[in-house]
Amino acid sequence: MALPHTPSSEVVHIAPLGAALAGTVNTAILKAKELEVIRLVVPAGKTLPQHQVPGEITLLCIEGECELKTPGTMQVLTTGDFVHLEGGWLAHPFPLSNFKLTSPQQIATIRSLRT
Repeated sequence: MALPHTPSSEVVHIAPLGAALAGTVNTAILKAKELEVIRLVVPAGKTLPQHQVPGEITLLCIEGECELKTPGTMQVLTTGDFVHLEGGWLAHPFPLSNFKLTSPQQIATIRSLRT
């Protein structure tokens, strides 16, 4: 089942959720011709499998912190950090605490996690 998307011109509030984060699910925000934006919630201790997606990726850590692994580097993203990745996202963050990211083209990521 696909995640619903926000209708055109609807305002979306994207801010830290604090205590409510633990009960928050992944949310599709926008899907346009060349842009997808999702709120990805990954609980502490969970990981996303390594894979590659087409196109560029931008990540904004809204809350918490995570490790982002790309070829040859490992960076810790914390609240307010933004990163741009060319040519697809090769390895996903490893959460050090509950966190949320919004990024384009992540609907495919969520769908690939379904078993």
